[in-house]
Amino acid sequence: MRESINTITIENISHAYRDDESVLRNVNAIFEKGDSISIMGTSGVGKTTLLKIMSGLMKPSDGKVLFDHIDYYTLSEKKQISFRRDNFGFVFQSFELISELTVYENIIFPLLLGGKKEKKAAAKEYAEELCSALELDDLRSRYPGELSGGQQQRTAIARALIRRPEILFCDEPTGNLDQSTSEAVMNLLTQINERYHTTLIIVTHDREIAARTRKIYRMSENGVLSEERGASC
Repeated sequence: MRESINTITIENISHAYRDDESVLRNVNAIFEKGDSISIMGTSGVGKTTLLKIMSGLMKPSDGKVLFDHIDYYTLSEKKQISFRRDNFGFVFQSFELISELTVYENIIFPLLLGGKKEKKAAAKEYAEELCSALELDDLRSRYPGELSGGQQQRTAIARALIRRPEILFCDEPTGNLDQSTSEAVMNLLTQINERYHTTLIIVTHDREIAARTRKIYRMSENGVLSEERGASC
């Protein structure tokens, strides 16, 4: 049985794309299981870079990312991939759905990337639950090009949840949506966080979206992360 990830520790993270251009400078933070967190900042300050580093998609120039006692970037590439697959879900601004697959096929696609048959069978049952919960039952046979933005994002969220991730990383998940659809998506993400105790980490430039999370961090233009609001506020 997979163990829960109780803490995410970002330790002295710095990153530069070129020798003379530091995007992140000595970033430190600790996130707890079940937290809902937003990382705010203007375009280009390094929010997405930090999210990629935290989620194992980009090795930092310096520093560590720890999941409990596991120092992620010291793992072999094979173990990194396995760890991401087993523990993380991703929701992107641009949805990243596969246009040739139906809604249902997109949702279960991560199951094709590995796992035991009995786990896949259980996950397919969970896919039915997700389709119902996310109001996708009537859209299962449609293709992404036939969906609205909100429907595509709900499909992307279902796909991100199919392996029951410990942590859900969201990069501007409402960036391409209108206000009412954005509110619906945030309602959904909040419900997921509260119902399943899934740790929710959202990058956004939208203060109204950030206000829906219990903790808010701000990335400054010099690449420094500071906590703007804690859970007690």
